[in-house]
Amino acid sequence: MKYLIPILIAFVLLIPTPSSATELQSKIPTFTIQSVVKDTSVTIETKDFPAGDTFVVTMGKMGTRGVNGIKVGEQKSGEGGTFTATYKIPDALKGEYQIAIRLQSPTSGYYAYNWFYNNTTK
Repeated sequence: MKYLIPILIAFVLLIPTPSSATELQSKIPTFTIQSVVKDTSVTIETKDFPAGDTFVVTMGKMGTRGVNGIKVGEQKSGEGGTFTATYKIPDALKGEYQIAIRLQSPTSGYYAYNWFYNNTTK
């Protein structure tokens, strides 16, 4: 009986864990602003986006994080990871000094947001 607990502990420690699946799910999707054409468009590059998902892309005033913003498109993540995409700046935000942008999946709940200066950059 006194050997039963150490044997159970050793058995539990030898059970493999699905670290690769957990590691993949623990990544946080992010994106950076690659370029802006004032009052026209913004180009982003993503990182760590989940595969096979669709994201609603919204823009809003600075400070909103793009929540309840103006829908400017939908983006499929394809194989996931990294992709580059360009979105038009909506008329209602033209002339704004800074603009928030958000990508959010209505199905998985994954999201990422950022902001940019509304001036031409490369």
